Amino acid sequence: MTKIHFILIVIFFSAMPLLGFSQRFVVSNLRENIIYVDVPNTLNFAVEGRLCKDILLSTDNGKIEVTQDSSNYIIYPEKVGYTEVILCDKKSKKHRVIGKYGFRTKYLPNPIVLLAGKSGGEIRKNILKVLPGITVALPTFDFDIKYAIEQYTVIIFRDNKTIYSHECESAIFSDALKSSFNTIEINDKIVFLNISCKLANNKRISLSPAEFKIVD
Repeated sequence: MTKIHFILIVIFFSAMPLLGFSQRFVVSNLRENIIYVDVPNTLNFAVEGRLCKDILLSTDNGKIEVTQDSSNYIIYPEKVGYTEVILCDKKSKKHRVIGKYGFRTKYLPNPIVLLAGKSGGEIRKNILKVLPGITVALPTFDFDIKYAIEQYTVIIFRDNKTIYSHECESAIFSDALKSSFNTIEINDKIVFLNISCKLANNKRISLSPAEFKIVD
């Protein structure tokens, strides 16, 4: 399971008087209090005067799992909206609540299609001819998520007329598609559309088309 460090929770210094808990703590995170549905969000925490193994974390949205060394928790929210994380003292009677903290919960944005690291615009003919295929990524996020491109359509236009169309079932370009690139001319357009992508949890999503203009 890939650990994605979305959230850093450090509980150590100041109090949360509005919640009415006597245990001193402060809560912060690395992504503006946001966690995401359909991916594992890693929680790191520390509590004043307590070992990590003596703290129980629970949530009102989805589930939380603990790592083998008890130093990290992985939260899997099931729905968007608001998620509350509750910290309890395992050694106290009835698992005394130490504190609570809420996170905004969102869906991850869809990834974008990349060709030679670009999501669209101009691409040189000699570069296109040596590319092994397309990729997908979330450029504004710094975590490792695996995407599997299942199928897409490639259309080549010349003077606004279709001169070639090909159905692909892999991110890797087929021999037939590579051969078509040898016939491409300057100012032709190549469009990738009808892109189906599978996430690690087997959920399938449709991605936005990507259009490129051939230049010398």
